[in-house]
Amino acid sequence: MDLKDRVVVITGAGSGIGRASALEFAREGARVVVADVNGAGAQETVELIAKLGGQGLAVPTDVANPDSVRHLVEATLAACQQVHVLFNNAAIQVNKTVEDTTVEEWNREIAVNLGGVFLCSKFFLPHLRTTKGCIINMASVNGFFVEPACAGYCATKGAIIALTKAMAIDHGKERRARRRGKTPRLMENRQTQGSWAPRGFSRERRRFLHHRIFGGGGWRLRFWSPTTELSLLLICRRKRLRRLRGRVGALRTP
Repeated sequence: MDLKDRVVVITGAGSGIGRASALEFAREGARVVVADVNGAGAQETVELIAKLGGQGLAVPTDVANPDSVRHLVEATLAACQQVHVLFNNAAIQVNKTVEDTTVEEWNREIAVNLGGVFLCSKFFLPHLRTTKGCIINMASVNGFFVEPACAGYCATKGAIIALTKAMAIDHGKERRARRRGKTPRLMENRQTQGSWAPRGFSRERRRFLHHRIFGGGGWRLRFWSPTTELSLLLICRRKRLRRLRGRVGALRTP
């Protein structure tokens, strides 16, 4: 267990990629702080971790709220005394065009997806320095390539990629807390299903459209499960993050 006794904070860990992340980190021996706006989902993740013989702590958190993020930091330190990894994963997706998106929906998407990365990184950085820790920011392939009716989400993910690079420039010289951006391939989850379902697109049609949008050039498109994605992320975390600062990885399928 390469991450034994390491403390990992994962936002948006009450479901999807976040939950899969929490379980994979727990299997590697890490103590996982499960942060999610859905407290019941966070607690369910902790119960799944316990079934694996791991240790988890559920902390209901709205990453768009500074006071809520401060509470997350305090709860983490009170229970674990230190933190080694911050995984900024929490996100929402509004499946609309710019014209159809309400001002409230736009502001909330920016606050959660981009603001959450800022707030969590800001308040955890001082504590990550003491452990020479690591920040992983979850971006998306939509930060490079866009898709229909997904304007706000694409905008936030592109911004996260730029923010990760900026953080590396500002803090990389400290040779302590490291930053890494992660851009997953297309995930099968409630968000992606919600994006395509209103237009009645089948799985095969979605594959075809993504090929047209993203193009060829070696990018073999595949629908991955969160578990597959996080297995690759953990390999990256264990073996390569020690040598990388501010890099943004977009995995290609074999």
